[in-house]
Amino acid sequence: MNIVGFGKIGCGIVDKLSSWPQYKTFYINTEMVGKNCYILPKFKTAEEAEKKAPKFPQLVEDITEEIFFFCNGHEICGGAILATLEQFKHLKINVIYIRPDFNLLGDEEKSRDRVVFNILQQYARSALFEKIVLRKLIHILPILFICSIILKTANLSWAMPAPQVKLTGSLPLGFTAWIVMRKDIFSICIQLVKNIFILLLTKKL
Repeated sequence: MNIVGFGKIGCGIVDKLSSWPQYKTFYINTEMVGKNCYILPKFKTAEEAEKKAPKFPQLVEDITEEIFFFCNGHEICGGAILATLEQFKHLKINVIYIRPDFNLLGDEEKSRDRVVFNILQQYARSALFEKIVLRKLIHILPILFICSIILKTANLSWAMPAPQVKLTGSLPLGFTAWIVMRKDIFSICIQLVKNIFILLLTKKL
């Protein structure tokens, strides 16, 4: 599954998902560098971001299937969100719009947020996107924390020491049970994370 983070908040969330083995993560931001990171210029206004949004031909080439796009509109770079998404219009696009605590935003940030979200809603109605989901940051962070604990449990299940047995002839029952239990715990944990992620993307919280 391809997951793209846009802006500081979007990239921050996607970065937390990067340790999940089933996801391929990409980042579009003004500051992040490293693997699968694509740089945005530092715009002075959202209007400038909209007019001068860069093209990402390598990113478009790398992503060939459905994408999940995490973003927010209160940052100045949010003006470039639509132009960025239009580069993937040949794919199935799921937008997860992250809304921070409005009490912590200034008037200009609130205005930018409303403008970007309204535009994205209009485009969703015109079927440019598969869906757009609104999520509050305060709701997402606890979910990611819970998922990180589940994944640590999954990793610990693989690290469980095998029982001390002499491997002579057929595998002893205790050793076989250890192998099965370890596999089952890992599978259950991974499925839980998948289910929680689906809840995050598609259900009302």
